[in-house]
Amino acid sequence: MDTQKGHPSVKNNYEFRGRITALEKSGSRLSFRVFADFEQSDWLNFTEDDFSDKKSFTDLKIGDLIARVEGQKIERLLVSKCKAPVYNKKFQKSEALAWQKFQQKIRSYFIEREFIELATPSLVSSPGLETFLDPFETEIEIGSYSKKVYLPTSPEFHLKKALCIGFEKIFEMAKVFRNSEQGEHHQLEFWMLEWYRAYDNLHSIKEDTKALIQSFFEEQINFEELSFKDLFMDYLSFDLRPETTKIDLQQLCKVQKITYEESDSFDDLFFRIFLEKIEPVLQKKEWYFLEGFPPSQAALAKLTTDGWADRFELYFKDVELANAFHELNDSEEQRKRFTEALLDKERNLKKAVAVDEEFLEFLEYGMPPSGGIALGLDRLFMILQKKTSLEETRLFPFKM
Repeated sequence: MDTQKGHPSVKNNYEFRGRITALEKSGSRLSFRVFADFEQSDWLNFTEDDFSDKKSFTDLKIGDLIARVEGQKIERLLVSKCKAPVYNKKFQKSEALAWQKFQQKIRSYFIEREFIELATPSLVSSPGLETFLDPFETEIEIGSYSKKVYLPTSPEFHLKKALCIGFEKIFEMAKVFRNSEQGEHHQLEFWMLEWYRAYDNLHSIKEDTKALIQSFFEEQINFEELSFKDLFMDYLSFDLRPETTKIDLQQLCKVQKITYEESDSFDDLFFRIFLEKIEPVLQKKEWYFLEGFPPSQAALAKLTTDGWADRFELYFKDVELANAFHELNDSEEQRKRFTEALLDKERNLKKAVAVDEEFLEFLEYGMPPSGGIALGLDRLFMILQKKTSLEETRLFPFKM
């Protein structure tokens, strides 16, 4: 007998166990149903004579956790009293199993193709410098030593460091964190899948992406490949070029009657136009790639020979699922872009973050030409489960 709080130890040889979800008493008779391992029992019937004392009989209530051991009196029944309202989040065991199989399938997909799974740090010196990503920060304090660190917004920097030291085909399913992002398709923490191919290009990454998505479907998926140049011409009769200027886009806004601010940057104007005039059309499509980004949006990607950012994004309707780069491996150009990103953060009144100097040192050591991609696992799972929001896929969604 475990005497802590008067509750017994639970054995393995149960007649039944679980949480009481329905309870009926009539005189000296008692019936209840229990919920265990996401299954509801039939009604279980007892009398007061089945209990060794009246208190055990009278104290049972809905929400209590119980377990009856074979051959024991019902005095051994009570395991844990319910002292608060029962947690009522609608989440089925089948959903948890679906997520487990989903991750297993992805892991198997890459291992079968001879990728190596890596595990990168969850405390980093630099979280990424994208203008509108707000990281979580904390402080390491060990004796007199202290250092500001961040939760990663992506495992990208460390995975690229791995490319520099000789890994060629790598992937990771990592938990990442982004502050100020909460909504139907945004969560403060989420799972990100990243994979990289050294000595390879963006075409191979796109083929990986198609094959991975297709593996979840029996019917053949038609992946459309759309360029911004074609979209601007088809829907706006505008010849978008790598040399297009801010003034060109301001003029286009006037023609299309799109409101803008004089202080808007090239990218601000570009996305105003895209979101107002093109995205509503794309929402009617299902699986499609967007490519041919303006050079100002190259981020950590190389430029093509004709001047476009060598990257693509994968969408399902209006949900962005993945972002892929022909990875920049020029340390001097990367430092220049980091400097520009920090200035952009300052212009947009965003908090400055540290540059990952170690990453730049690795690039100086040499990173092979590589293709890489980041894919939001929660969003893909949401689509596969035919849900409309990420919260519906969470057992414990964040509460504002």
